[in-house]
Amino acid sequence: MPALKIKVEGKGNGIRTKLLNLFEVSRSLGVPPEYPLRYFGAEFGAIIEFKQSEQKAMLNGSVRGEDLKNSLDHFIEKFVLCPKCKYPEISIRIKKNELYSDCKACGEFRKMDMSHKICNFILKSPPPGATKVTPAKKTEPVITKPKSSGKKKSKALTLKNPEIVECLEILTSEPELARAGEILTNLTVSKDYEADIKAYLMFKGIFNNNLIVHMSNPIGIQILKNVANGFPEDFLISFACVYGNDEAWKSKISTVMFHFYNNDLLTEEVFDNWIKDDLEFNEASPVYNEQALNWIKTNASEFLEWLKNAEEEEEEAKEEEVIKEVEEVKIEEIKAEKPKTEEKDLESNLKVTENKVVVEESRCIKIEDNGKVSESNAKDLMSQLNNVEDFDIDDI
Repeated sequence: MPALKIKVEGKGNGIRTKLLNLFEVSRSLGVPPEYPLRYFGAEFGAIIEFKQSEQKAMLNGSVRGEDLKNSLDHFIEKFVLCPKCKYPEISIRIKKNELYSDCKACGEFRKMDMSHKICNFILKSPPPGATKVTPAKKTEPVITKPKSSGKKKSKALTLKNPEIVECLEILTSEPELARAGEILTNLTVSKDYEADIKAYLMFKGIFNNNLIVHMSNPIGIQILKNVANGFPEDFLISFACVYGNDEAWKSKISTVMFHFYNNDLLTEEVFDNWIKDDLEFNEASPVYNEQALNWIKTNASEFLEWLKNAEEEEEEAKEEEVIKEVEEVKIEEIKAEKPKTEEKDLESNLKVTENKVVVEESRCIKIEDNGKVSESNAKDLMSQLNNVEDFDIDDI
């Protein structure tokens, strides 16, 4: 298995941890790449971004590589290694809405620990062959069931079900926000509710008309994050179910959406896909209301327009930053070349000076030689004059 490679990029609320080779790691483990990604999201309380077509996987926020490595080891131990022989040969099977490990090496067929959040996602999106309910070690014909939707109690529940009504009464009667969050967690775990019902109980029973007020409280934000993590579609349809078509909330929808975005409850990608109608909502959910969802989108137009402009400005800022970096590199290159040019000019000037000195020396030598010649000629002339006999001018 290759080592997991990561890259942390961005800053402020836009900081993200990219998992560069998660798809390669997942292929070597024999599991869909979304499984370890959602496992990381649950372990670190981070919102995930996943695109199969682009082989894109990332976590919102900054996560250390060592922490991710340790978390991946735990994932492998739970969902890849056989609990008996410890070989990475298990296949995940689904039987009566529960996960089983079926080892191809030793034949061990055992129920898996269902306490982790990712188990619900695996039930919703099982790997190929997961619905084979007969252990591999048996030779009887394999019975194949229709693909499990992963929905447990929420599929049979309605919002008027006595269980739901009772839960709402319990949550509504709790005045303390932190305690209400604990009750919500305990209720949804004990009754095994899916994310859509859990989100509905949160919005309706805990926040209700005080949603914006509670979003200024870190405890309120944490409760929202616990529910939104990994299930943005369920989060949105539950919000629409509670607040959609309510005229009292019409002018507040954009504000709420901004808080969802600013606190990393819903990402830019989720909003972009929502605008493009690329989000896959569970239409079988008891909280799904298409009319309410469209009403929410319409009244969130101010925020969605702002987000679109912010993305364009961010892209422009990135382009300017790239241009600035290129210019800085060029300046550094010019600075690096300048001393070399100056050095060459200095060498050239030294050579010119040396040549001038040589020329001057040559001139001096020539002048001295000329002086010596003149002096020699003068001596010869004097010698000749001394050898001339005296004469009388009249003799001429």
